[in-house]
Amino acid sequence: MKKIPNFRMSTVFALLLGSVASFGQYTDTMRIDLSLFMKEKRSQGGNTTQGCSTAPNDNCTTADTLVVGAAPKSGTTCDGTILAFEIPDCLTSTNSTASVWYRFVATAASLTVTIFQNSGGCYLSSAVWKTPPCSGASCDILSCQSKANGLIRTEHVLSNLIVGNTYWVQVLYTPGGICGQSASYFIWVSTTIPSTPSNPAPQSTCANPFTGCIFSYVPTVADVITYCPQHAFPVTAEDTNKVLQGCMTINTGNTTSIGVQVVISSNCPSGNVAWATATLCDNTGTIIGCTNILTNPYFTVTCNTTVCICFAWENTACSDYYYYWPFAYANNTGCGLPVELLDFSAQYEASRDVVRLHWSTASEINNGYFCVERSSDAQVFTEQIRVKGSGTTTGVVSYKAIDDAPLRGVSYYRLKQVDYDGHFHTRQYVQLLSKSKVE
Repeated sequence: MKKIPNFRMSTVFALLLGSVASFGQYTDTMRIDLSLFMKEKRSQGGNTTQGCSTAPNDNCTTADTLVVGAAPKSGTTCDGTILAFEIPDCLTSTNSTASVWYRFVATAASLTVTIFQNSGGCYLSSAVWKTPPCSGASCDILSCQSKANGLIRTEHVLSNLIVGNTYWVQVLYTPGGICGQSASYFIWVSTTIPSTPSNPAPQSTCANPFTGCIFSYVPTVADVITYCPQHAFPVTAEDTNKVLQGCMTINTGNTTSIGVQVVISSNCPSGNVAWATATLCDNTGTIIGCTNILTNPYFTVTCNTTVCICFAWENTACSDYYYYWPFAYANNTGCGLPVELLDFSAQYEASRDVVRLHWSTASEINNGYFCVERSSDAQVFTEQIRVKGSGTTTGVVSYKAIDDAPLRGVSYYRLKQVDYDGHFHTRQYVQLLSKSKVE
């Protein structure tokens, strides 16, 4: 396996390697009695295990029920436990050893899950699942939030929910600090969508994805920001602890393994994310796999297949995030090239002062067009001619083109093949032409 590329090249551009809510920030439709909250905490024995029994909602099979629009429900992680497969990829670095579960039935396509705790230092992580890991690992996660940098209030804005379906909420805690072995909080689900949530809805989904960017090699940061689509951070995702999500589609081309990463521009002095994950789906949106891309950015894929890659990460303690560029790159060439080239030649015709170019293919897959590129030094090439490809074929196809303004002296020609989705493959060899009409 190739070494994971290091894109931490400056304090401005970095590879995926907050503001704390005040006590008075409640929803527009609900208010929380903090005196009741503090009374309840004291009754729990100062957040220690004294008086605790194993949490009844310790497992997702016994999740406590939340009702959309109901008053906030008090909760505690008191004596909650956690199994290895219950820890989502986004929270593997939080060292959480306790979690409790809730579930709710969606009454609208867009809802907000809010978790509020007001004891400084008792920071919680949380996740919202479409398919929970009740008996084994699951990739089907909708939103995630770590305890990094201390977040008092987490607001998971969920979109594209299916009315009538059940969804699960996991609250995780790392015992220790001033809160001891457990933390208390309030949790509720509402139809109110906050203007600046910690976890806004995804910027794109597999139903309306970004245009993808894939390289046939491991790119540099300069390559990524030059050739890949640039996306601006929304205002609601520019603060500490904000979580950003989005999806892009790519064609895997001639590889059976792809790497997935994101370049981010920010004012962070070092790493600019608390965690970063990616989920791989087929063209129907069915999940194929997921990974923590800070430690293992690779997916196994099928050759020449359109896939959707959904990415998510959480901002660290930086004041400004500017743009981001998600991308993928081939980790091998296990499929062969999408176009099997048989020959490529160039011949100077002195009587007409033109160069005749000819090439042929034995087979083509999703071939959009060819570019004939020319150079005087075999280093810098520019496009001269564009010829339409034949799409997908299994028989021999011949092509011709004419360069009617050739260079004087020695010229170098090469062929670049471009797929329907914009991915290209440049032939490594260069055809040399020595002209008779020199000087």
